[in-house]
Amino acid sequence: PSAGAGDEIGDLSRSFSSVLRRLGEYNEYLRTLASKLSHEMRTPLTIVTSSLENLEHEPLSAESAMYTERAREGTARLHRILNAMSEASRVEELIEQAETEVFDLDTVLSSTVTAYAGAWPLRRFTYLGETAGAKMEGSPELVIQMLDKLVDNAVGFSSDGDEIVIRLRRDNGGYTLSVTNPGPPLPERMRSQLFDSLVSVRSGDTGKHLGLGLFIARLIATGHGGSITAFDVESGVTFEVRFPPSSE
Repeated sequence: PSAGAGDEIGDLSRSFSSVLRRLGEYNEYLRTLASKLSHEMRTPLTIVTSSLENLEHEPLSAESAMYTERAREGTARLHRILNAMSEASRVEELIEQAETEVFDLDTVLSSTVTAYAGAWPLRRFTYLGETAGAKMEGSPELVIQMLDKLVDNAVGFSSDGDEIVIRLRRDNGGYTLSVTNPGPPLPERMRSQLFDSLVSVRSGDTGKHLGLGLFIARLIATGHGGSITAFDVESGVTFEVRFPPSSE
């Protein structure tokens, strides 16, 4: 109501309203930036890729072939970045549009962990479900996707034969899900950036992992009203997701 006043309070209220409106517009621009960039870059990237493929059929010197191969590797990396950006955008949209349901978190996790043995046969997976009838409100598909990202990260930082432990326990009416893997400690200088977009802590990264996995995991955790943290443990690292109590 004070926005309509003609005094200093009215001026201040109108100024705040203007700032908040512009901030909201800017946040919306940032939120949709990834999908816009992904859409706009796909066509020129496809043109470059097809041109390189056609060039491979032409007689090339050894030096030209080397440069062409480097260009193909660069375009492949750009494709992976765009796909990852699109995935992050889709997750944000899914979180906003997802119809929540009440499901048994313990049942969903145990069946999902069982499938990891086939996907990564060189790792050992152990599931410790310390709570029975773990009813949770949310999207089981998104929770599985979040766990996929955390396990993929654990596999990337562990070695053949290592054991990756997934644990679920009751915590103040809610639930805490943790993924623990052997491996190097978290880099001190990047602890505050672990869950940011396009931040990777893997040494010698080949471009396969673009630092969006943990970002997506955080989106899903916060989308369910929870939080996600990471910390060092003895001879390894634990990623921990805390879900709030269900309203049911």
